[in-house]
Amino acid sequence: MVSLPSPDPGDPAYRRLRYIRYADDHLLGFTGPKAEAEQIKQRLTQFLRDELKLELSQEKTLITHARTGAARFLGYEITTQHNDTKKTAQTRNPEPGTRNPEPDKQSGQGDLPDPSPKCGTALSRV
Repeated sequence: MVSLPSPDPGDPAYRRLRYIRYADDHLLGFTGPKAEAEQIKQRLTQFLRDELKLELSQEKTLITHARTGAARFLGYEITTQHNDTKKTAQTRNPEPGTRNPEPDKQSGQGDLPDPSPKCGTALSRV
C-alpha cells in the first residue's frame, strides 16, 4: 500500500518542494533536511547536463536556509518571516457578540484578531 506524504509540517518525515520559473531563472523551495536539498541539486544538475545539454552556474546555484539567509531571484531577496509566539486576548466584556478593541490591563491585548500573519514571505528589491 502506498502512503501519502504527511500533511503535518511538524512531522520529521514532512517534505515539500515548490518552484517558480521566469525565463531561464528558477527558484526551488524545499522543506526538508539540507542533505536532501543537496541531493535534489545534484540530480537537477545531472538532468540538465545529460538530457538538456545545459550547465548550471555554480556561483549562482546556492542552497540557503530561508530563516537565516535570503535567496536572490529576479533582483529580489526572498526570505521567510516566522512568529512562533501565541497571543491570547482576555475579554473584559463577557456579552456575546461584542468586541473590546482596548487593551486589557494585564495582558496588554484587546480581543481583536492580530492582523499580522504567523508565517509569510518577505520580498525586498536589491
